[in-house]
Amino acid sequence: MTRTKILLVDSVDATCGGMQHSLENEDFEVVSARTGPEAIAAIATQPFDVLITDLSLRRERGGLTAVTTMHHLQPEALKIVLSHPGGIQEAMAVLLQVDEVIVRPFEVKRIAELIRSKTRERKSNTITQGLPRTERFA
Repeated sequence: MTRTKILLVDSVDATCGGMQHSLENEDFEVVSARTGPEAIAAIATQPFDVLITDLSLRRERGGLTAVTTMHHLQPEALKIVLSHPGGIQEAMAVLLQVDEVIVRPFEVKRIAELIRSKTRERKSNTITQGLPRTERFA
């Protein structure tokens, strides 16, 4: 069985490194990017199941660009946005059609559980969409 592949985008080295290590311990394959341009290059050249990004990257508006690029190039990917309490990111995330907004502070185990749940749900929906209407299961 193939592991779920995650693109993790965060400009803070300690946050990105810690999350990557924790997610890999949860048996996910993780590719990290520290900037918007790095994320865009990864999205353009590799398939991902999940994007986790902080919309408020320090150096540029890379998180927003990463979500938009993923939405257009890999629309089936699960998109998770990391946000700070009271930030406008939640409203932006809704407009961008992301799947989930996680407000800091958070537990990586919660993110891992969310990814597993959402990817199972998507795989189930993909399987049932191909069946004739009378053969679908509730």
